[in-house]
Amino acid sequence: MFAVLLGLLGCGEGMTGPLLSAEDAQERKAALYALGPEGVAAEFDTLLAMAEHDPEPTVRRLALGLLGPTGDPRAVPLLKRTLEDWDDRSAQLTAITALANLSHPDACEALVSAYVVWLTPRDAVAVAIRDALVSSGSVCKASLRAHKPERPDRVDPILVEISRLH
Repeated sequence: MFAVLLGLLGCGEGMTGPLLSAEDAQERKAALYALGPEGVAAEFDTLLAMAEHDPEPTVRRLALGLLGPTGDPRAVPLLKRTLEDWDDRSAQLTAITALANLSHPDACEALVSAYVVWLTPRDAVAVAIRDALVSSGSVCKASLRAHKPERPDRVDPILVEISRLH
């Protein structure tokens, strides 16, 4: 119960480390909510492991989302794999936001690559990727301009317009 209170209050940084490995999923979630910016950076390796291996899907998604603000490009491979997992739409959307928040060229490459293979441009995931690319500002500009589609007949005019915005 104490961990839940910490999470709701958004405090307890420094006290959350042991709770990240608690047996109870609610305590792990509360510990994640309680991490402040310094705690997220300090617990990067733990967050990465939780995002990939935690048995509770909501804990995995929450840990995924916290990877973005770290700015650490070591998160890109996991976020990219999550984005390619068609079985968990919610995790895909979380990965898109985290990639956009990374503000790193590797994250931009992952977003552009994922977008161009999407089947339906109006799909919620494709729309979220486009929004992430637009909100990334100049960080993704080079990735967009450098992208060479495998099939030139499939160039998305929206990607072309996004690359001109920045």
